[in-house]
Amino acid sequence: MPLTRGDIERIVSLGYREDSFVVERGGLRRLRNIRGSCIFLGDGCKIYSDRPEGCTLYPTIYDAAGKRAVLDKDCPYNREFHISFKKSKRVSRLYATLTSPEQ
Repeated sequence: MPLTRGDIERIVSLGYREDSFVVERGGLRRLRNIRGSCIFLGDGCKIYSDRPEGCTLYPTIYDAAGKRAVLDKDCPYNREFHISFKKSKRVSRLYATLTSPEQ
């Protein structure tokens, strides 16, 4: 899951060290995974109320090639969701933030 600067600052404020949950890959800072699962996932999400924005929007993701929000085809529950106009706008803004040079 890609992380914005705000996501990282919020999680650090909870007492976590940045190097314990952030990895850089493909020019983006992302949540660390252990054995294919998010580092914060155990019996539920340990940081649920402060989770990254991408997590709150999932399974809606941004398709850069199509320049639009789509449901992640790899999510086994994607048929249970729909993309509202509001969510589409939020995903587009998140993508713009993540790809911004200031990020």
